[in-house]
Amino acid sequence: MLNKAQKERGRLKVGILGGSVHPDPEYPQGNPNGPGCYPSLLKDWLNERLPLVRIRSRNKQDDVLTSISNEPSYAAPRTLQPGLTHHIPPDVDLIVLEFDVNDQASFLYQHFFDQLLRALLTLPSQPAVIILGAWAPSIAQDQGYADPQLVHLPIASYYDIPYVSMKRMVWESYLRWPGSVRKAFWVDDGLHPNVRGHVSCLSRAEVKEVGADDRGLGGFLQRVLADVLTSYLEYELCRVSILGLPKDREPSTTLATLASFKDMIDLSFPFDPPHMTDPKLPPLGWERMFNATAIKALARESRQFISKTSPYSLPLTEIFTPLRDVVSDHSPADDPKTPDALLHLVQPQMFCADANDPQHPMRPVLSSGWREYDWNGEKHYWVSDQVGARIRVDVKVAEGRIAVYYFRSKMYDLGDAKCWVDDNEKGAKRLPGWWSRDYNVASVAYIDEKVTSGDHYVTCEIMKETTHPNNTDAHHFRIVAVMAT
Repeated sequence: MLNKAQKERGRLKVGILGGSVHPDPEYPQGNPNGPGCYPSLLKDWLNERLPLVRIRSRNKQDDVLTSISNEPSYAAPRTLQPGLTHHIPPDVDLIVLEFDVNDQASFLYQHFFDQLLRALLTLPSQPAVIILGAWAPSIAQDQGYADPQLVHLPIASYYDIPYVSMKRMVWESYLRWPGSVRKAFWVDDGLHPNVRGHVSCLSRAEVKEVGADDRGLGGFLQRVLADVLTSYLEYELCRVSILGLPKDREPSTTLATLASFKDMIDLSFPFDPPHMTDPKLPPLGWERMFNATAIKALARESRQFISKTSPYSLPLTEIFTPLRDVVSDHSPADDPKTPDALLHLVQPQMFCADANDPQHPMRPVLSSGWREYDWNGEKHYWVSDQVGARIRVDVKVAEGRIAVYYFRSKMYDLGDAKCWVDDNEKGAKRLPGWWSRDYNVASVAYIDEKVTSGDHYVTCEIMKETTHPNNTDAHHFRIVAVMAT
């Protein structure tokens, strides 16, 4: 991306996906173009270091970066559905992901993050992707160091995506002065930058209106995030200037090769270890395990291991795909004759019916006892308080997984719902709205993972039973979206 920006001097398109650490311009409480917000600081750095590059906006204001916030990683793929380009254009050059606060440290979220990265990396423009790690005291109070970063790092490693984080920078300072560090960098919830309504990200006029100076009310955290991000970009810019870019490899040395195994790896003699059949007698052929000549010959064998088709190509499979679904290794006769089938494996296809998305809205085909709800002009849900109330939404499935994205909180009197696919009510998944954590956030649950491809529908019903520990009449439930892959 940096090489393209320097050489082509064209229009650079930058997209940002993440949580409410960076606000969305569609939300009245946030503006990423404010002078102290890290997307704005990133834009300033790009304009300074690549002065002839114009940064294109797809938002209401002409000079802000493409941005979507208040999302965990499992919800972000809903911005990547076919035709949905109001957040991430298909020809984007650079994407910054920031989900270390909004995600959860669970194996399920590794699936979501893997799915998100794969969808982004298969965009036609082959964008550069950087993962930016924010950090929040409230998450650490609940989970210690084992926060969502532990979920994201293995996925970033598998796809060879750079991961830069502020966590290591502030960890010891927070342990030494926890109260002071929290007050200096965060608001009372310990999740967001310490500015009411993200004042550090408001416009200069808005900052003056609330009585702050042009620096905002403590945009320190945004400054730290921006410094971490731009320092990495500066390092990569230097590397490209000195070393250039990796060169594409010859197809004959990659997964696209038509060569046989024997052409690439020379096993000059068999070296199977002998098998013990009688504990009293040495196995047949034990002597060759001590054949010095044969052992030395191993060093001269040709071993030409192949690589990906290019330095920028994705691994052929998702990180969690069992390879028994892709290849068989029972014998050399199982080796594919050509790489064609491997190089054309089916990739994830996103579907989402979303209460917040006017282009792909959640429009129930049946609804009894449910209503649309708009919170503060920012967040939209389908909600119900009535036991037995049902809502049905059509979905389109490719790989077979279906999930419901719904609101969870300790502070609200939230109840439980059960959701199922088609007529499989016996296989319904129970979704508890209440949880013991001190912060409110939308969460996700798979309700089925083995659905046939094609058109299906999801039904959710408010349950009489509730997991709320203090209110047996807690039945309020909020659905944000229904998603499928």
